[in-house]
Amino acid sequence: MQNLNTLLQLIKINSYTTNREGVNEKQDFIQELLKDLPVSFQRISDDTYGDFMVVRSDKIDSNKPVIAMVFHIDTVHKLESEIETYIDDGKLYGPGSMDMQGSIFVGIEVVEKLHIEGKLQNIVMVFNSCEEKGSPEFQSTVRDIANEVTHVMVYESAESSNQYKAGSKEFLHTFVLATGRKGIFQQVIETEGPGGHSGMLSKKEDRKNAIAQAAHMMVDIDALANYDKQTTVNLAYVNGGRENTVISEDCRFVFDVRYKFEDERQRVKNAVSEILNNEFVAGVKTKDLGYNYDLPSWQPNENTSKFFSDVVSVGTGINIKIEGAERGGWSDGCNFYFYNNDLFVLDGFGPKGEGEHTVGEFLYIDTIEPAINLSYNVIKELLK
Repeated sequence: MQNLNTLLQLIKINSYTTNREGVNEKQDFIQELLKDLPVSFQRISDDTYGDFMVVRSDKIDSNKPVIAMVFHIDTVHKLESEIETYIDDGKLYGPGSMDMQGSIFVGIEVVEKLHIEGKLQNIVMVFNSCEEKGSPEFQSTVRDIANEVTHVMVYESAESSNQYKAGSKEFLHTFVLATGRKGIFQQVIETEGPGGHSGMLSKKEDRKNAIAQAAHMMVDIDALANYDKQTTVNLAYVNGGRENTVISEDCRFVFDVRYKFEDERQRVKNAVSEILNNEFVAGVKTKDLGYNYDLPSWQPNENTSKFFSDVVSVGTGINIKIEGAERGGWSDGCNFYFYNNDLFVLDGFGPKGEGEHTVGEFLYIDTIEPAINLSYNVIKELLK
C-alpha cells in the first residue's frame, strides 16, 4: 500500500462540489497517480462543475464481465471551511476523508495491484464531480457507461455492524454493503398574496396570508409519509413574511421525499399536485417551482442477490465477513441501476469512518487494507 501521504495530499485539495478549480486539481492529481498504468483517460467538462473523469483499462475481454468502479471526488466542505487534515489514534481526519477520499485511495491501490499481477482488464473507473448535489450533470455519460458494463461497484463507505466495537478484529473484518437505496425528490413551493396592514384588516376574507396558505399545505404534505412502506417526508426549510405589522405577502418552502418503491413516488407526487390545487386561503396563489432534484431508487433484484452471494463467498475466503442492508441515502448506484436494470450493483466498498458530512469526519485507517483486499479479490474472481 502506498504511503498515507498520498491520501493526505488528496484530502487537502478542496473539492467542494462547486469549487470547479479544486475539483479539476483533484482530477489532475488522480490522473497523475494512474498515468503509468495501461489505461485511457476521458474527461468531460462542464460550465458549472469540475470535470467528470472516466478511466478505462486498455485491455477489454468481451467474454468477461466489465466492471465499473464508481467514485465521487466532490465533498460537502466549502473552500472557506479550513478543516484540518491530520492523523490521530488510528483515525485520519479531514474533509471528505470518509466520503469518499479514502475510497478513491482504495480504488487506486486496487487497480495498481491488478496491474502488477498482470490482471488489469475490463475496468471502468468513474470519478463523478457533482454527486453531492445529486449528480445533476453528465447523465448521458452515466447512461452510456451503464450500458457498457455488467457490474457496478460503488465506493461509498462500508457500514459497520453495531455488534462490534470500533477497532476490534471483528469490526475491521466485517463489511456491511448496501444492497439497495431509496430514491429522493426535493420540491420547491411558493405562495403569494396581496398582503396588507395587519392592524387595519379585521375581516377573515381580507387577511390573505401567504404563510397561512403554505402552512396548510405543509401539514398535508407531511401527512403523505407512509412509514409502513418506508416513505418519508422532510419539510426541509421555510421562509416568508417581512414585518409583524404586515400580512405575509409571500412564503417559500422546500420539502423532500425519500421512497423505496416507485409506486410510492408516484402516489406522493400525485397527492402533492392535488394539495397545491387547494385554495386554503382565498386570494393566495400557489406556484410550483419544480424539483431541485428527482433521483431514482435502486431496488434489490436477482442480479443484486447473485452479486452479493459472490462477494460473501469471496469475503469468506479472505476472512472478511460480508453483511448486506438497504440504505436510506442516495448514491450514484441508483443512477446506474435506473439506466440499466440488468446490472449487478453493490455499494459500500469503501473503508469505514464516522462523522460523514461534519467537521469531525474521519476514516478508520485500519479498514483501508481490508477494503483493498476485498475489492481486489472480488474483481479477480469476477474476471477469472
